[in-house]
Amino acid sequence: MKKMMAIMAALLVAPLAMASTGDAVGWANLLTGVFGETGAAIVTVVSIVLAVWSQVRQLIPATWLAKLPTWLIDLLEWLAANKGKAKNEPFHDPKLAKRTR
Repeated sequence: MKKMMAIMAALLVAPLAMASTGDAVGWANLLTGVFGETGAAIVTVVSIVLAVWSQVRQLIPATWLAKLPTWLIDLLEWLAANKGKAKNEPFHDPKLAKRTR
């Protein structure tokens, strides 16, 4: 939890610093500045893909994911928001399936 708070604080420093100078920086302007004219579309597509992945991940058996390298399992589980306290039951954990096979 402390790491999450530190990350959020670090990410909020730049927008708050810009807002204090009198320049209004909205999400649309920030995305346009970072990604160009297609910034909002990029964020929308990435958000949709991650939401779909988080739902599809629940349909994939842990034994299938257990065949992948550990770093890739960690990445896919993180992208599906299956880490930490949001983690599924142990019998759905691909790392446990990998250790017990």
